[in-house]
Amino acid sequence: RKGELQNMTAANGGYARLEFSIASEIQENSDRYDFLILRENMMEDQKKFRFSPLYDDKLCAVLYEKHPLYGRDRLQLKELKDDVFIFPERGSGSYEVFYKSCEKAGFEPKIAFEFPQANTIMSFVSEGVGVTITFSTVYREAKCAGVKMIPLEDELHSVISLFYRKNKPLDYAKKQFLNYVR
Repeated sequence: RKGELQNMTAANGGYARLEFSIASEIQENSDRYDFLILRENMMEDQKKFRFSPLYDDKLCAVLYEKHPLYGRDRLQLKELKDDVFIFPERGSGSYEVFYKSCEKAGFEPKIAFEFPQANTIMSFVSEGVGVTITFSTVYREAKCAGVKMIPLEDELHSVISLFYRKNKPLDYAKKQFLNYVR
């Protein structure tokens, strides 16, 4: 695959340029980008884009060591209905997915705190302030001592996809990139 990337770079004038931005900035300036990698639920105007699913990310519960369900291998989200939650900030996209997941499980989450950073959420959970639900990929990146990820039996997930505009033709290098990530 290294040769493929070198060919893509050569086709793009000898350099490859990747640019990363936060989700809110992407939504406001989506015309500036050739490709967007987002959770499908975060793309507000999907009709303007083609997309290729990259990864189906599952939701999981994250509990502190002294939580009564800590020893379990799996659980249903509704089993956490009486717990206090630590959530990402409202408007983050993740907040909305997590909140709707709780509603789908039959309860409204009691949210004690909202934070922009996953590692802060995990720290609060490790201190026993509350529990959280998150994506398995986020847990693997932000896990900390004193917490445990427990898979949910509920079929709750979020697909991460590569988006690109329907009305914008792709040159050779962009087509090669698209083929590479598929």
